[in-house]
Amino acid sequence: MPDVAFGVVAHTARRPAAELLAAQLGAYLSVDDGTLGAVGNHRHVWEVLVDAPARWVCVVEDDAVPVTDFGDQLAAALAAAPSPVVSLYLGSSRPPGWMQARMQLAVDAAESADACWVMTDRMLHAVGICLRADLVQDMLVHTKHVRKLVPADQRFDRWLRLRRLRVAYTLPSLVDHRDGLTLIDHPDGQPRDEPRTAWRIGGRDSWTTRTAVLGL
Repeated sequence: MPDVAFGVVAHTARRPAAELLAAQLGAYLSVDDGTLGAVGNHRHVWEVLVDAPARWVCVVEDDAVPVTDFGDQLAAALAAAPSPVVSLYLGSSRPPGWMQARMQLAVDAAESADACWVMTDRMLHAVGICLRADLVQDMLVHTKHVRKLVPADQRFDRWLRLRRLRVAYTLPSLVDHRDGLTLIDHPDGQPRDEPRTAWRIGGRDSWTTRTAVLGL
């Protein structure tokens, strides 16, 4: 059984990059022309992979940029993951405001303790999410009726609270966010014009279960 089944969520405007990313990962690729919308396309990819014969399911967006030696780094990280819910990206601009100050404290604490993970009870990004395969169906059931305008990352929060799960963010991030223009209209109406990049990006010689807590 393979360790990870991959899916790529893509917009037609980024199709060439998405096809390259999917080829790199050996991923299922879903390119949406606007019929599904961003949220619907995310859900579609999870639904396609719900019965994948793998230990983990990993869904990434078309503007994710994997680190060098991504496959080996991800395998080592998931083997040490302290939660069945893993995010491969912790961003330094979104969400904005006070959350970024707390992220800075958590990243500093993690680096001081040589922790490989930042843990919190919120899904802050959908750039790259890994979920243990046996939980995908449960996540889909309990996010099915969340309002359509709620973004993909925030839809996870309802399920996380229900199951009392926390998200383990890899530190450093194993994917960065290609800093281009957003292609969707966000419900909060806020512009996305700040640089979008990870707090830290790269790999590790070894991954442990050591964590630092991000309180939000």
